[in-house]
Amino acid sequence: MEKSRNAVQKIQKMKDLGIYNRFLKNSEDRIRELYRTYSLPEEYLMTLARKKISRRLIVYNFLSDAIESSFLFSDTPEKQDFWNNIVDELRSEI
Repeated sequence: MEKSRNAVQKIQKMKDLGIYNRFLKNSEDRIRELYRTYSLPEEYLMTLARKKISRRLIVYNFLSDAIESSFLFSDTPEKQDFWNNIVDELRSEI
């Protein structure tokens, strides 16, 4: 069972796993995709993305849930299996 973490611990765990920058990029790309029809300035989109990322890291108790809610795994350069394996690894920790 995955252990509950606060936002700082979640970020540290992602850094330990070497996925923090990928998580940020994929999350930001997802926000851009969702709001592209509105022609919003890039600066606004990045502010919105950071707020959404921060909120997810605070609201969800488990890192695996925060990752799953952030972007579609199949739409990333790493693809579905990579992120599924990360989530499975997190959920199997004791």
